[in-house]
Amino acid sequence: IQDPLNGHFEGYYDAGIEDVFDTPPAHKRAELEAAAAYYHMEDSDADTILQELPDDHGTHAVLTGDGFRSLTLSEVHSWRLYGDGRIHGMLVDDERVSETPVLPGDDCLYAAEEHAEFRYFFQHRIANKIKEEDPDALAALALLRET
Repeated sequence: IQDPLNGHFEGYYDAGIEDVFDTPPAHKRAELEAAAAYYHMEDSDADTILQELPDDHGTHAVLTGDGFRSLTLSEVHSWRLYGDGRIHGMLVDDERVSETPVLPGDDCLYAAEEHAEFRYFFQHRIANKIKEEDPDALAALALLRET
């Protein structure tokens, strides 16, 4: 919470070796460079969506507008990669759902990071502990409260 990123962290988790990287691992960088070369990717406009992948890890976004006195946990539906390298966790706006199932790229999706109440991403284990009102998880959330 006292870190220079204000508690926000985005990285790469490799389940095979149970390690977290804060920069792309060499094998992932090589994989992406090979894919870009194969598909002849060129520089693109910053807002061009290059790829959108479903979230299959159960990531949740935490939204709060009152300093963590109350919060909403929303499942991340997909991850969207833009031409300038930005990656956004996409959430479903239930009011705008016109067809089901909701698929990556649907108009009812919006970027969590652009929502005024977005604070953090949590993995599914932490999100489930919060939903279950686990005492340790609730105590950790209490530390996040803004005074």
